Amino acid sequence: MRACIDEAKSRKSHGIWLGVWGKNERAIRFYRKWGFNPVGKQPFVLGGDRQTDLVFWLPVDTRLENNSSKERGLQ
Repeated sequence: MRACIDEAKSRKSHGIWLGVWGKNERAIRFYRKWGFNPVGKQPFVLGGDRQTDLVFWLPVDTRLENNSSKERGLQ
């Protein structure tokens, strides 16, 4: 994950978006630990089964960061 965040910063990205299956609690905990925050939901169709993905956002542009990620010591 550190390499992904560093790559986004090197490309001067504002942040990283990702989608994760809403029932994948382990992945959700992992992304939250790294400072990603849920910002919405989107449908995801797997075969004929409609799922719901949570959409997460992590700001990597230091001008956009909030204090909560600093408090976790992940910067």
